[in-house]
Parts: sequence; C-alpha cells; structure tokens
Amino acid sequence: MQSGATLVAGRPQVLFEFPMFVTAGGRPYDIAPDGRFLIIRSGKTEAAGARASNLILVLNWFEELKRLVPVN
Repeated sequence: MQSGATLVAGRPQVLFEFPMFVTAGGRPYDIAPDGRFLIIRSGKTEAAGARASNLILVLNWFEELKRLVPVN
C-alpha cells in the first residue's frame, strides 16, 4: 500500500510462513500502533526444532483472588 492523495494497492506478498494458532471467530494476529506484529503461533514443531511455549489459561481468576484476599 502506498499513502498519498489516492490509495494505491500493490501486489499481495506473503509476510510470514509458519503455523499460526487457529481460533473460531478470532484472528491469531494483531498489529501494534507502531507497525509491529503480534502473532500467536501454533504448538506444532517448526523446521528449526523449536516448539512454542505452553499457554496457561486461568479461568475465574478474579473469584480465586477474592477468596484468597477477602475485603473486610
């Protein structure tokens, strides 16, 4: 894309070639205001032999916090 008085779109290009985490109804990436990409990669082994780190999801953490630190 080129900015200016009119928008000019160029030929599409592949930016990344690695497995991304697929979600239903969401997207596995976002773009920061400064132009950097945030991408959630899948846990599949990559060509270099590295694996993505585990993701720990804590549900109802606020209820657990209220239980551990009660407000009097």
